Amino acid sequence: MDVDADRFREAKEKAHAIYIAQPSLWCPYFKTQIVLNSDGFHHLQFSARRERNKREKLLKFRLLPLALRIIRDSGTVQEYRKLLTPVGKPSARGSVAMKEIEYWGLIGIDCGREAYQSPGCPAPCWHRQYHFLERHALFKN
Repeated sequence: MDVDADRFREAKEKAHAIYIAQPSLWCPYFKTQIVLNSDGFHHLQFSARRERNKREKLLKFRLLPLALRIIRDSGTVQEYRKLLTPVGKPSARGSVAMKEIEYWGLIGIDCGREAYQSPGCPAPCWHRQYHFLERHALFKN
Protein backbone atom coordinates (compact mmCIF):
# COMPACT_ATOMS: atom_id res chain seq x y z
CA MET A 1 0.00 0.00 0.00
CA ASP A 2 1.47 3.31 -1.09
CA VAL A 3 1.40 6.38 1.11
CA ASP A 4 -0.49 9.38 -0.27
CA ALA A 5 2.12 12.04 -1.11
CA ASP A 6 0.00 14.94 0.19
CA ARG A 7 -0.79 13.14 3.44
CA PHE A 8 2.89 12.30 3.91
CA ARG A 9 4.04 15.87 3.19
CA GLU A 10 1.44 17.29 5.57
CA ALA A 11 2.45 14.93 8.40
CA LYS A 12 6.15 15.69 7.87
CA GLU A 13 5.55 19.44 7.88
CA LYS A 14 3.44 19.20 11.05
CA ALA A 15 6.11 17.13 12.83
CA HIS A 16 8.83 19.56 11.72
CA ALA A 17 6.75 22.50 12.96
CA ILE A 18 6.49 20.80 16.38
CA TYR A 19 10.28 20.49 16.52
CA ILE A 20 10.78 24.14 15.56
CA ALA A 21 8.10 25.49 17.93
CA GLN A 22 9.31 23.50 20.95
CA PRO A 23 13.09 23.18 21.21
CA SER A 24 12.84 21.42 24.60
CA LEU A 25 10.36 20.09 27.14
CA TRP A 26 10.47 19.15 30.82
CA CYS A 27 10.62 15.45 31.76
CA PRO A 28 9.59 14.63 35.35
CA TYR A 29 11.48 11.33 35.35
CA PHE A 30 14.86 12.88 34.47
CA LYS A 31 14.04 16.17 36.22
CA THR A 32 15.53 18.10 33.33
CA GLN A 33 14.76 19.49 29.88
CA ILE A 34 14.67 17.10 26.90
CA VAL A 35 16.18 18.69 23.80
CA LEU A 36 14.31 18.42 20.48
CA ASN A 37 16.88 19.06 17.77
CA SER A 38 17.66 18.20 14.16
CA ASP A 39 19.30 14.92 15.20
CA GLY A 40 16.01 13.70 16.66
CA PHE A 41 14.02 14.79 13.62
CA HIS A 42 16.57 13.06 11.37
CA HIS A 43 16.17 9.89 13.44
CA LEU A 44 12.42 9.88 12.69
CA GLN A 45 13.39 9.45 9.03
CA PHE A 46 16.51 7.27 9.26
CA SER A 47 17.53 4.29 11.38
CA ALA A 48 20.64 2.12 11.46
CA ARG A 49 22.19 4.20 8.67
CA ARG A 50 19.29 3.54 6.30
CA GLU A 51 16.27 5.54 5.29
CA ARG A 52 12.97 4.37 6.78
CA ASN A 53 10.18 3.55 4.33
CA LYS A 54 7.36 6.10 3.88
CA ARG A 55 4.80 4.16 5.92
CA GLU A 56 7.21 3.94 8.86
CA LYS A 57 8.06 7.65 8.60
CA LEU A 58 4.37 8.57 8.41
CA LEU A 59 3.64 6.57 11.56
CA LYS A 60 6.50 8.27 13.42
CA PHE A 61 5.45 11.75 12.28
CA ARG A 62 1.83 11.16 13.31
CA LEU A 63 2.75 9.74 16.74
CA LEU A 64 5.13 12.56 17.62
CA PRO A 65 2.57 14.58 19.68
CA LEU A 66 1.73 11.45 21.70
CA ALA A 67 5.42 10.73 22.30
CA LEU A 68 6.02 14.27 23.56
CA ARG A 69 3.05 13.90 25.91
CA ILE A 70 4.62 10.70 27.27
CA ILE A 71 7.87 12.56 27.97
CA ARG A 72 5.99 15.40 29.72
CA ASP A 73 3.77 13.12 31.82
CA SER A 74 5.71 9.94 32.53
CA GLY A 75 7.45 9.24 35.78
CA THR A 76 8.10 5.57 35.01
CA VAL A 77 10.78 3.82 32.95
CA GLN A 78 9.58 0.76 31.07
CA GLU A 79 12.88 -0.17 29.43
CA TYR A 80 16.56 0.68 29.76
CA ARG A 81 19.39 -0.33 27.43
CA LYS A 82 23.07 0.56 27.21
CA LEU A 83 24.70 -0.20 23.84
CA LEU A 84 28.06 0.31 22.22
CA THR A 85 27.09 2.04 18.97
CA PRO A 86 29.10 3.11 15.91
CA VAL A 87 29.16 6.87 15.29
CA GLY A 88 30.36 8.72 12.24
CA LYS A 89 31.76 7.36 9.02
CA PRO A 90 34.39 4.62 8.68
CA SER A 91 37.99 5.78 8.53
CA ALA A 92 40.25 5.08 5.56
CA ARG A 93 41.16 1.79 7.26
CA GLY A 94 37.50 0.88 7.68
CA SER A 95 37.30 1.31 11.45
CA VAL A 96 34.39 3.20 13.01
CA ALA A 97 34.45 5.15 16.27
CA MET A 98 32.20 3.66 18.96
CA LYS A 99 30.28 5.39 21.77
CA GLU A 100 28.31 3.97 24.66
CA ILE A 101 24.71 5.14 24.28
CA GLU A 102 21.94 4.80 26.85
CA TYR A 103 18.28 4.38 25.84
CA TRP A 104 15.22 4.72 28.06
CA GLY A 105 11.67 3.66 27.24
CA LEU A 106 9.02 5.68 29.06
CA ILE A 107 5.40 4.62 29.55
CA GLY A 108 2.16 6.51 30.18
CA ILE A 109 -1.52 5.75 30.76
CA ASP A 110 -4.24 7.70 28.93
CA CYS A 111 -7.77 7.78 30.40
CA GLY A 112 -7.17 4.46 32.15
CA ARG A 113 -7.72 2.41 28.99
CA GLU A 114 -4.75 2.94 26.70
CA ALA A 115 -1.16 2.14 27.55
CA TYR A 116 1.47 3.61 25.34
CA GLN A 117 5.21 3.47 25.51
CA SER A 118 8.11 5.29 24.05
CA PRO A 119 11.14 2.97 23.76
CA GLY A 120 14.39 4.58 22.81
CA CYS A 121 13.50 7.99 24.11
CA PRO A 122 15.17 9.97 25.36
CA ALA A 123 18.85 9.18 25.08
CA PRO A 124 21.55 11.46 26.44
CA CYS A 125 24.12 12.84 24.09
CA TRP A 126 27.74 12.96 25.13
CA HIS A 127 27.25 16.38 26.73
CA ARG A 128 24.80 14.79 29.20
CA GLN A 129 21.84 16.71 27.84
CA TYR A 130 18.86 14.49 27.10
CA HIS A 131 17.76 14.37 23.47
CA PHE A 132 14.55 12.98 22.07
CA LEU A 133 15.42 10.42 19.41
CA GLU A 134 12.51 8.13 18.71
CA ARG A 135 9.19 6.86 19.86
CA HIS A 136 6.72 4.07 19.18
CA ALA A 137 3.28 3.51 20.61
CA LEU A 138 1.58 0.37 21.87
CA PHE A 139 -2.17 0.51 22.46
CA LYS A 140 -4.20 -2.00 24.41
CA ASN A 141 -7.82 -2.06 25.52
